[in-house]
Amino acid sequence: METKVKEFEHFRLHTIVNKKFKRCAIEIHFRNKNTKERMTNLYSLLKLMNRGTKTNPSLKELNKRKEYLYGLSTSCYSSPNANVMDAVVFGEFLNPKYVDDKNYLDDIIKFLFDYIKEPLLFEKDFNIVKEEIKLTIKKQNENLSSKAFLQSKKTVDCILNIDPFDVEEDVDKVHLSDLKEALKDMLDNYAIDIYVIGNLDMDEIEKKIVDNSPFISNPVCNYDYNDFVSHRDVIEVEEKDKFEQSMIVYYYSFEDLSRDERLYEATVLGDVLGSGLNSLLYKDIREKYSLCYNLSAIYMRHFNILRIMVGVDKKNIEKAKERIEYIMNNLDTLINKNNVKDARLNIINGILTNTDSVDYLLFESDAVFNKVIDPMDIKLKKFESVTDKSIKSILPKMKEYTKYVLVGDKNEDN
Repeated sequence: METKVKEFEHFRLHTIVNKKFKRCAIEIHFRNKNTKERMTNLYSLLKLMNRGTKTNPSLKELNKRKEYLYGLSTSCYSSPNANVMDAVVFGEFLNPKYVDDKNYLDDIIKFLFDYIKEPLLFEKDFNIVKEEIKLTIKKQNENLSSKAFLQSKKTVDCILNIDPFDVEEDVDKVHLSDLKEALKDMLDNYAIDIYVIGNLDMDEIEKKIVDNSPFISNPVCNYDYNDFVSHRDVIEVEEKDKFEQSMIVYYYSFEDLSRDERLYEATVLGDVLGSGLNSLLYKDIREKYSLCYNLSAIYMRHFNILRIMVGVDKKNIEKAKERIEYIMNNLDTLINKNNVKDARLNIINGILTNTDSVDYLLFESDAVFNKVIDPMDIKLKKFESVTDKSIKSILPKMKEYTKYVLVGDKNEDN
């Protein structure tokens, strides 16, 4: 897959010719440095944008317009918990050569730009969005894993600990005027990257995008997605809440890892620890000692943090903590060629499975451009080259960061 990049005065255009799919897509990224206020306002704005535009002034009319454009679908989402605010507007459509309407492509591009620049920001719709956000917060707080993760993140000294809204009461602190300012900020000050994929005449696409672009003052620039934490003395936190079970969350920080060590060795280490039936944590804590009902381990490369989450009954908390710490203190002995091979294959198979979609190809193209990941051929070769020895070489750079326990106590008062 080859992505061609062309830089214009106020946006970049990335074109990917792909003859495999009848589907085509346009994805528009809006990027800026992340702050709590920016995340909160933009998160709310993107939800409100789906309620209607000036040319399609209701949810019903907006959906009818999408249907009229032969199955065009749009979605807005932001990527919080990174030091870069990345808002994305995504639209998919049929290849124009299968459509009789000569104005089809013009309508698609005009619709997407109108969708971005002219959303109807009405108080009545914002009140609906607020209730939806509050319901999301409520559901997160009623889910053990989500609640434990949200609470444990508060110990992390980086953007990872920032969420759009911490509690339902915070939602009412955002006003419609804040969203109008956020929209103006997005249209004036965010860096814009436009991705187009499909079996299309990209010269034609480029002309139509340039002719219709609403971006007249946006900077063209890149942002570094990394926000590394630094080692510190381990913090231990224990809280109670009304849950049947309990959750243990451990964080481990890294320092002085190279880019390749972050992308490959540390990623495979997370898989070796807790991403499958043959992982070290699963075989010990769940299979051998029957202490937990679920577990996971993942390396979060933007922050150089390894996260372990283990769901247990209250009576098994201390024993499960002992087993986690035993495994983490004996990795130099427990990591071997076989479990590293299993982890490598698991990761590679996951990558190859995801590649057969327009969505993943867009993600990969953007991530490669922003140096978040390597191109597919390089990535697969480097994962193949990870060994037990190369993983063990990064262990001295790892240190305990947080030990968090959410104790399930169904009689606890909230």
